[in-house]
Amino acid sequence: MRDFIESLFDGKKRIEFQYMNYNMAFYAGEYQDFYLIFFLESQEEMMELWERVDEVFQTIKGNSDIYRTDIDKNTLCLYCLKVSDEEYYQAETAGAMEGLSKKISMIEEDLNYFAKHVLIYTEKMDEFSQKNVGKFEELCREYIVEGQFERYKNSSRECCEYDFLLNLFIKLPFLRFGQYQTGTAKGYHTLMSFIQESAKKHLVDLDKIQADVTELGKLVEDENAFYSWLDGLEVDEENPQRQKEEDR
Repeated sequence: MRDFIESLFDGKKRIEFQYMNYNMAFYAGEYQDFYLIFFLESQEEMMELWERVDEVFQTIKGNSDIYRTDIDKNTLCLYCLKVSDEEYYQAETAGAMEGLSKKISMIEEDLNYFAKHVLIYTEKMDEFSQKNVGKFEELCREYIVEGQFERYKNSSRECCEYDFLLNLFIKLPFLRFGQYQTGTAKGYHTLMSFIQESAKKHLVDLDKIQADVTELGKLVEDENAFYSWLDGLEVDEENPQRQKEEDR
């Protein structure tokens, strides 16, 4: 599983950091975001690590070679844990707030130091990942389709590949689900397709917004440049209509 998860990241953005002897990896993302990933052997190890979150954070903060202020607020900590089929599907049961499900809720609802997600997976999902290291794009084109979605609705057990990929999109928000599922299924609408349709309706330039976000990511560390950029976005509050006409 580790090789598969790490293949989702840019190897050039790997941060050299090791906490104790945990099986782990640390990556910088595209927009001043960071991903601290632990590959755990048991629920006990997961809970022990969670209880050490303060120590993990202080260890990172005390490392002058890697620490930067963005890490304080923009780090997602991902706990990856292989569990039995029984544990996996019991944890997925709606309203099941005991055992593993309760532990996951405790971790994910704890916002101290880092946002935290728990990715659980079965032996079959682990084997699937090992066979497809570096093939995420191909897998999405094959599995994130209407037919697989319908199968998954009928039985998640019979469609564990789709289930696994879907959980990756949920746990790693930089992955773009809407890029693969266009929302053609009856009664199903992806967030991305909804945004695109709404933007078109209200004449919103998504390309410009993306360009602004990219520019902002470069400027946030330079206070003077950041405020200069904000000044350039200000609308004439006394005559907003005039500003719109000038923008045209």
